[in-house]
Order: sequence, then structure tokens, then C-alpha cells
Amino acid sequence: LNLNLNDMTSPLWRHVCTSLFPSESQLETLKNERYVQQHPRFNYDGHPEHQFEGIISHLTKECGGNVQDKNVVKITASSTYSNYYPKYAADLTDDQHYYFSNSQPNTWLKYDFQKLKVRPNSYSIRSRHDDGPKGCHLRCWVIEGSNSGNENDWKILDTQSGITDLDNRNATYTFDIDPPLGQNDFYRFLRIRQTGTNTAGSNYLAVSALEFFGSIMC
Repeated sequence: LNLNLNDMTSPLWRHVCTSLFPSESQLETLKNERYVQQHPRFNYDGHPEHQFEGIISHLTKECGGNVQDKNVVKITASSTYSNYYPKYAADLTDDQHYYFSNSQPNTWLKYDFQKLKVRPNSYSIRSRHDDGPKGCHLRCWVIEGSNSGNENDWKILDTQSGITDLDNRNATYTFDIDPPLGQNDFYRFLRIRQTGTNTAGSNYLAVSALEFFGSIMC
């Protein structure tokens, strides 16, 4: 490249300097762009018909079936009532089955992403189909994250209390993780833990569908 210094204008010189010696803000922008490209994102776009088209939906399509059955996400619970298995919470298009716990305080439903880590920014819940208002629907809970799954290693990511949006048959609602997580806050384990009685005044935990939105780290 032959560069005649006599042709060097002030704007061109600034462009050369910026390219060779980027500012801290420019370096941060480049870092963020690489970060976004590195970690696929599945964000909720606000349309009700897309409430269950996030991370679990993506993994379901990739593995061709229920993520628990395909050993992509291990879904467990603190207890299971009869044959209302935890895996039903991942059958996002099936509104005729649901997970149901025994009536015990602090019941929880846990997703182990195993080889993946997730940075959630929102999540959607669908209630059971076979009971109307005041019928064992979620009212108080926390979303927690962990990278070990040990009982003393859970961090509360979101807290909800006195919620009535799910108090009906097949009711759905999407909640934001608030406050938003840090850029590097990825978790192998996510769980929903009931922190108070449900809309029926008991400790049964019923979840027809639980979907997470956000970023995935492979």
C-alpha cells in the first residue's frame, strides 16, 4: 500500500488512529458483539402466541422429543404426586398434562441443563387445565440458579408473590427476571421453588409448562 502523506486529511487520520488504537468504549462494543455471537439468544418478543418458544422449545426441536426423555435436560422435583411427572412441564404444546407435587412447603421443580448453561432473562408458566380459580395454581415462588445443584448453592434470580395471573384453567403469563442478570451469570441448574401456599391455600405445586428465555452457553 502506497500512502502519500500529503493526501492525509484529518478525518482519514482519525480513522487510521481509531483502527490502530481503539478506545475503551469501542473495545467494549467489540467484546459485546463477540459475546452475542458466541451465545445464542432466545428472547420473548411479547406476542402471546410465542410465550413458549424459548430455550426449551429450541432444545425440544433439536432433539426431536421431550428433553427429559431425550436426556438433554434432566427434570426432577422435590416430590411427585401419583403419575404427574416433572417431565410434563417441558411438553410445552401439551396442555392436557402437568407436573403436580405432594403438599409440602418449599416444593420445587428443577431443570438440569447438563452440558449447557443458561442465562435467563424471562420465563413463561402455564397453569393446569382441569381446575378453575382457587384450584391449586401458583401464587408465590422464586426462580433460582446454581452451578452445582447443591442445596446451599442456589441464588435467587427472581421473586414473585401474591400473583393472580395464573389462577385459572390453562392460564399463561410471562415474567421478567428482575433485576436483569449480569453478562456472565450463566447457570447449569434452574428451578422454580414455591415459597408460599397456592391459590387454594395448600402447598401443592402444579405446573403445566415452564419455559425459559435468554442465552445459552455450550
